[in-house]
Amino acid sequence: MKKIVISLLLALILCFSFGCGKNNNDAEQSVLLPPTEDLIYEPTTPENGGGTETDTDTNKDKPAEEQYYIVNGLENSDERCVIIPKTYNGKTVIGIGDNAFKDNTNIEEIVIPSTITTIGKNAFSGCTNLVYVYYQGLNGGWQKITIGEGNEILSSDKLCFYSETEPVNMDYVFWHIENDKPVLWEAAWSPNY
Repeated sequence: MKKIVISLLLALILCFSFGCGKNNNDAEQSVLLPPTEDLIYEPTTPENGGGTETDTDTNKDKPAEEQYYIVNGLENSDERCVIIPKTYNGKTVIGIGDNAFKDNTNIEEIVIPSTITTIGKNAFSGCTNLVYVYYQGLNGGWQKITIGEGNEILSSDKLCFYSETEPVNMDYVFWHIENDKPVLWEAAWSPNY
């Protein structure tokens, strides 16, 4: 009996010390990158699907905890790397609006936070120079995003998932931050990617 109690105590100590079965790959990643300054934001509510159709007047009447933002484009279309933040004015950014970056051929890289739940129709249509889509989460989170038609450019061959440490599972391409910029892990490179 004493051995069982000691074994259980030891197991509990190990669980608390090492995360108790927590899979770090599924953990919410805290990614701190400076956002692109010229993004255009619009208030929205969850009832509006996270951002394709907004009603600014309705949003003003909502309690602060029910207000969100979507990104509707760029004021300066010369940006090559667009970094969408998780929050704007203290509110969560939950969507990318219809036609937000449509036909912007300057964008080569985009960082999409794990707070995004909806990407509107044709948001990236015509972004022919887009090379990398850096998602600040993992595949499971990406699969939950509702992506509108006309966004084929967001295909998996451009998609990279965030990892603070160099990953051992190379089923996907992973990235991290160096000098406030998204960078692929070297092991992520393959001739087929």
